[in-house]
Amino acid sequence: MYELHVWGRIAELPSFDADCLAAMLYLELADGPTDEYLVVPSSNPLVSPDMRLPALRKDGKIVASGILEVLRFLKSQDVVLPTPDPARDTVLSTYVSETLQPISLYIQRLHVLHFQYIFRPGLFALLPPSLARYAASLWMMNNAKHRIAHVYNLDLAENSPDNLRQQQLGGSGAENAVPGFSFFKKQTIKYAAVSKDVPQSVVDRVKQAIGGATSSVGVVRGGSEEFGAVMRMLSVATEGYAPIEDALSGGDLFLFGDRPGTADVFLIAHLLVQTVPSYSVSFVNAVIDEKFPRIKKYIENHRDLLKELDEALALQQAKVDPADQLTVGSIFRYFSGL
Repeated sequence: MYELHVWGRIAELPSFDADCLAAMLYLELADGPTDEYLVVPSSNPLVSPDMRLPALRKDGKIVASGILEVLRFLKSQDVVLPTPDPARDTVLSTYVSETLQPISLYIQRLHVLHFQYIFRPGLFALLPPSLARYAASLWMMNNAKHRIAHVYNLDLAENSPDNLRQQQLGGSGAENAVPGFSFFKKQTIKYAAVSKDVPQSVVDRVKQAIGGATSSVGVVRGGSEEFGAVMRMLSVATEGYAPIEDALSGGDLFLFGDRPGTADVFLIAHLLVQTVPSYSVSFVNAVIDEKFPRIKKYIENHRDLLKELDEALALQQAKVDPADQLTVGSIFRYFSGL
């Protein structure tokens, strides 16, 4: 029996992590010997040598870690999604994962209110009482910042290349400043630079809920860091959703017909993370409602998969071995090589 180790539940999501949720959805939708795989919500990246979940383990040995390795391994074991268009599925899988991942990371781990009141308490509930809870929450926040800024190449730092160039040309760069790694420092942000495609009604809702006033030159001043962060991510989301909306133009249940592909697994996972009402930033839902009707319908068509995953987990009744729990001792042993 293979064990699929994943991050556990927060709110309505059987796994709060989009990659782990994608792996679970893959097993739920795939053909092949899926009954040989047991989902274990260990919520402990230290079970994997490279600290990546999801991870597949058999007989105490990790055979694959990280979503791409896990999916490759599953396909090698004849656990497959028989999409009618494998080439397009591969291309779209890459696009969906790379485009939507920073949005999911921001919503979960960098949006101040959700981190403080939903994500961190939910994460604490998954881990045994110890300092490991605090270490894990801080690590996940900082890891998300690093991935967004460096892996996905989004200029979130206050001294982004554009700002540095403006300073060299004699400007302060403040008008184009976007939220950096401090989430409590007030900045200014140029509306046209980061939110030109976001519906005005959504911008107004963000202003009302978070704060910020637009000056005569189109610069939002006096708003909180939170306002700038939300506007930046809404702009990224709006740009990223547009090609997906076009790909759904056929009106089929899935991207390439009536059978799911790997791209569907990634897309469903990220959209559920980003739009489940009690967990996500509600402004993302508002953008989808106003600009992306096909994506909205796609979410509605597949939201019941959360219930199916819950039922599958209940049938498996997987219990986390105490040895697989994240504790101060396990962190010490991991990093000391003991």
